[in-house]
Amino acid sequence: MKTKLFLIAGVMLTAMACSGPTARKPISNKTNVFLKESVQLNRSLNNHEALLIQHFIANDTVHVYKESSLGFWMSILKSNESDVYPITNDRVSYTYEVYNLKNELLYPKDSLAIEIVKIDKQELEIEGVQEGLKLMKEGENAVFLFPSFKAYGLVGDGKKIGVNEPIKVIVELIKIQKEEQ
Repeated sequence: MKTKLFLIAGVMLTAMACSGPTARKPISNKTNVFLKESVQLNRSLNNHEALLIQHFIANDTVHVYKESSLGFWMSILKSNESDVYPITNDRVSYTYEVYNLKNELLYPKDSLAIEIVKIDKQELEIEGVQEGLKLMKEGENAVFLFPSFKAYGLVGDGKKIGVNEPIKVIVELIKIQKEEQ
């Protein structure tokens, strides 16, 4: 009797194991409305920030800004005739100060330590500075205008830089230490 019971249970388990999963129909058809709205919101935010930066550039009669292909604007304040730029793995030391687009100093250079970083191997607080350093030569000073997506983005820094706020950063590239081969 026990053998028949085990045999029947075994056949039933085998039959149940052989049946494949059945596809379920979606509970609701969701559209891409959220995604489309998010894209539209980001486009309008980027356009608004670009206008703020263009307005700042138009009012700055001292510097000549050049738009980079990386999404920010820069002006070299003090140039160097060298042709050596930092590349991946080079160590650079630099200082910087941060302004808002009203030209109000938010973080003075003397309140920030000299930064020493390995290019493309360390994340920086301001993403655009990493990219901007690669466009500078040793001993140069440059002004960068970063839209929020290259600076502190959606959250700001929680202190002086607000949500989605474009910023002006003045960077001095002190030293480039080339990677040893």
